[in-house]
Amino acid sequence: MGSTVVNLRSKALRGLGNIVVADPDVLRLDIVKTGIEDRLSDSSPAVRDAAVDLIGKYIVQRSELADQYFDHISMRVTDAGLGVRKRVVKLLRDMFNVTNNDEVKTNICCKLIEATNDEDDGVKDLAVKSLTEILCPPSNFDPAQAAALLVDVIKDYRGKDESLKAALEAVGANGQTQRYAEIIDSLISRMVDATEQSEFNATSHIKAIALLSFDDPALIDNQKATVLLTYLRTATNADEARTNELLLEIFTRSIPFMPKASSSFAQELSKIVRGFVGKPPNIDALKNIVACYCAVTKHLTQEWAALFMVLRSCLIQIRAKGLANASSPAIAMVYFITALITEFAKPEELAAENSQVEDIIRGITDEPLQEYLLDNYIAFSGAASSQKVPSLCLAALFRAYPPLILQEKSAVWMQRVFSSDDMENKGKPKKQGVDDLIGSAADLHESGVSTALVQRNIDYVIAGAKSNHAKLQSAAMEVFEFTINQGLYHPLHAGADRHIAEQALNLHSTLHTKHPSLLNVRYLEFARSSYDYLRTITAEPVGHYNGTPGLGGWYDLLSEKRAWRLEFLRALVKAFDFELMGNEKIEPGFVLYIAENLSTFNYQLQEEVMSVVQHLSHVVSEGTAVANAIELGKVMGMEDESLADKVAVVSEFNAQRLANASIVVGIALLLKNLLLDGYGLTEDKCLKFVPGKKSALGDRAATNRYTKAPPLDHSRIPLVHGVETVRDFWSQQATFLHMMREDGMLGQMPPM
Repeated sequence: MGSTVVNLRSKALRGLGNIVVADPDVLRLDIVKTGIEDRLSDSSPAVRDAAVDLIGKYIVQRSELADQYFDHISMRVTDAGLGVRKRVVKLLRDMFNVTNNDEVKTNICCKLIEATNDEDDGVKDLAVKSLTEILCPPSNFDPAQAAALLVDVIKDYRGKDESLKAALEAVGANGQTQRYAEIIDSLISRMVDATEQSEFNATSHIKAIALLSFDDPALIDNQKATVLLTYLRTATNADEARTNELLLEIFTRSIPFMPKASSSFAQELSKIVRGFVGKPPNIDALKNIVACYCAVTKHLTQEWAALFMVLRSCLIQIRAKGLANASSPAIAMVYFITALITEFAKPEELAAENSQVEDIIRGITDEPLQEYLLDNYIAFSGAASSQKVPSLCLAALFRAYPPLILQEKSAVWMQRVFSSDDMENKGKPKKQGVDDLIGSAADLHESGVSTALVQRNIDYVIAGAKSNHAKLQSAAMEVFEFTINQGLYHPLHAGADRHIAEQALNLHSTLHTKHPSLLNVRYLEFARSSYDYLRTITAEPVGHYNGTPGLGGWYDLLSEKRAWRLEFLRALVKAFDFELMGNEKIEPGFVLYIAENLSTFNYQLQEEVMSVVQHLSHVVSEGTAVANAIELGKVMGMEDESLADKVAVVSEFNAQRLANASIVVGIALLLKNLLLDGYGLTEDKCLKFVPGKKSALGDRAATNRYTKAPPLDHSRIPLVHGVETVRDFWSQQATFLHMMREDGMLGQMPPM
């Protein structure tokens, strides 16, 4: 094994393997153990792979061997050799099943989490699959055991929180939502039982709950939230501060899904966070505090007067102190509170509906509050010695009211900061220009704010990129990345005029040939621009013309590269994604346009169809939450009365948004079934398929059993373009629930 010839070292390991067959105890010998450990660090990937293979054959038979070799095996998780990494991940899973050492089990999970961040999709998939089998085994699942293991993993994991979060999200995406709910129940039970334990690690438990409930906040009901609330208290150390941060994030996400009957919890939480606002621990903690306060007020207590009296008292304090105290940390905190309340509560919008709020706002200023605050924050920026808090305040205000960033006074503020000698301050507006300041990229792209913002400040960005200041260069490069990734749009080649469409497609083809890496980005935005263009011609754009997809020409341009086609399809199906509690508009018309294109594309391989079906299946699966909400929803009013601003009583969702979300899920259901039928696939095979990973099934030619792929038939959804009246809501409610039951998604729900 010490030979200088790679092939001989590999042969020596295989020879040792033959000896170990007769006597596995040979692996315990110090000389053998040292030799194998040396080969695990060999310069040759082939030798390292052979060493891992040798250990793997026998380590699962002896738990003590798993403990002995774990440290050396685990180091190979980041091995340069792809084959070595794959073998190590498989071995770690097997070692977990044989070892009785809890510390080793915890460390194995930590290493598997690290592997989920691997650059190779195959290693990632193996790691996620292994973690799933460990945390949520298909048989003999014990939620209490899983909860204890997860707490230990979180406590010991030293990697980035983003990796831990992504790993658990990936496990949850494998259909483990119900298991996650059971683990959360066990974690809550542990927290209830541990109230008298001085050594109990509450932070790890709460972090576990936060991670498990991140994608499904409704898992935290009123009862669980009440238990968690007992851990929200004034922080005296870093652990307690982190605990508070996690709790506030959990509450902010889950409160929208709680019934208004949660009055006791709501009142207590409101009291606590109001106290935090009055005496905030630090500037960084304020965002979560105010976000939670606004969420509990909006969805549960409706005590707007109390919230806006806080805003009013802060502004009175600012006015009384004047700009002479602008550099005071206490005053900076007060400024930031006003900005966050404005961002999360949108006072002017509420004032239009609530006379009490209107009186409070008009008691502050007669002009629009956002204009008043913009003037105050710009003045604050000019007087403050540090630009951190003024920039945060303006960022919050711009996120709430994006057009403000294009006002001349905002431009003057940016130019003043860009022209200063403070390199740190120069970088902040650039960075915020593509992050904090631009808010929702989708909203701002449609409004043209992002484009105008970049155009106005491009000279400063270029100067920043050429500077010798690393942070400033980094911020400038992020702006360049944002600008380039907007891509180029060609809406005309999706139009009804085939001559114009052909000309546009030829231009697109020329650009595609010369600059494919620049052109093939932001696919969904391109589709949106083509839809918006068609809306100027007809009220109800269609995605195909006599069975020919409007975006088919562009899809055909991408045929030369498999990765391009898959990326294109992955981008388009994201049109079906929505957040029921989000602010972005749900547009059934645009989703239908995308669906009609997807139904008629000339797919080349089955993997393309399977990728689309897989995403649609997830949308339909998550649509059960929409079904539950719409079934409970009762909209009051005359049949012909507009649905605008009406709330679906009991579910408490905006009625029009809820109905439109159900239309999107219905379209996804129709398209999924059409593709499965046309291409002779089963949903189960599509769900198991790993996009981008070569497989015999995915590599087969996509052949539609019909002569030509039939366009989507949406006659089962009469109101497919959206709902407008109370009668429309009732009709869509019945249509959607019938569709979901017919598809088997709501088999357990009684009919209305």
